[in-house]
Amino acid sequence: MYRSIIMLAVAIHLAAPAQAQGTQDERDRARDQAREQERADRERISREREAERARVRADRDRQRREREAAGQLDTVVSFDARGELSV
Repeated sequence: MYRSIIMLAVAIHLAAPAQAQGTQDERDRARDQAREQERADRERISREREAERARVRADRDRQRREREAAGQLDTVVSFDARGELSV
């Protein structure tokens, strides 16, 4: 009887590190997936911001062309959201 208890304890002891390693692998995999998702989100946000800046530039250029065509071109100086000078 003691022998079966000792063998059971040894089996549990030997199985514990394998289970812990599996758990660590799962945590590593989840962390890597979270990092990849964060990177993808940052890239998507960057693309969206660049697209918005392109739309704003295109709209500003269109308005400028319309004013030039109407003979109403004035020099307008302003600062954009990043604090850069825009003429």
